[in-house]
Amino acid sequence: MTYKTSARTFMFSLLAAAPLFANAQATPQSQVEAAEAAFWQAYNACDHATIASRLAGDVEFYHDMGGALKGKDSLGAAVRNNICGNPQEKTRRQAGESQVFLLKQGAQVYGALVSGTHTFHIKRGTAAEATEGKARYSHVWLQKSPGTWELSRAVSYDHQPFGAAPATAAAKSALTAAQIERYVGEFTGQGMPPLAFSRAGNDLTVAFEGKNLVLHPLDKPHTFLVKENNAEVEFKADASGPATALVVRMNGNPIGEAKRK
Repeated sequence: MTYKTSARTFMFSLLAAAPLFANAQATPQSQVEAAEAAFWQAYNACDHATIASRLAGDVEFYHDMGGALKGKDSLGAAVRNNICGNPQEKTRRQAGESQVFLLKQGAQVYGALVSGTHTFHIKRGTAAEATEGKARYSHVWLQKSPGTWELSRAVSYDHQPFGAAPATAAAKSALTAAQIERYVGEFTGQGMPPLAFSRAGNDLTVAFEGKNLVLHPLDKPHTFLVKENNAEVEFKADASGPATALVVRMNGNPIGEAKRK
């Protein structure tokens, strides 16, 4: 065997072993960071297969406006139908600051808590991308086997508008009492808390977390803004009858739908 052949064989063996060597050198923290990055990359790309592969079967997701979702199928469907459901809207999540805290039982690492901030950027049709919201999040990752991590619990909270209110928040003149009555009633939907709308003078209000929040009419048919959290509520109604359904958007993204009870 010549020196040249031996060198070629050695390099081939080294390259073949490189992935195994890399896995052996990876720390739990670096593995979790990689799992986080892969999950959000799939989120931005609407890569549903990869998203599903990163979720635990009993994953639970809690949103401070959209309610709770339980199970891989429910959360996957929410991303598919809401974040990725409109071909004319493209959502891009951008990471902010984050921290990883390892969870141990004795000396054994069994999970990790990732806590951080992020911003959401929306591109509608041919319009320029707009930065419309920011929020905090916490993820609990569990190690199912050495080097294999699944997202088990997720909380998305403290949603706020980013800078100035989006262009859709242009208010129009107040509605009449008769117009407001079209939206009064209770609406319910899967993954959404019951929403009870009432009329207070010439204002439409919604009961939420023990408060009656005022909905401000926007310059879009049947659409209102809750200024406290920048949630947009669009009712589904015909030319004259009462509203039969609604969709709630946060940072431009649909987070839930409900029908009149």
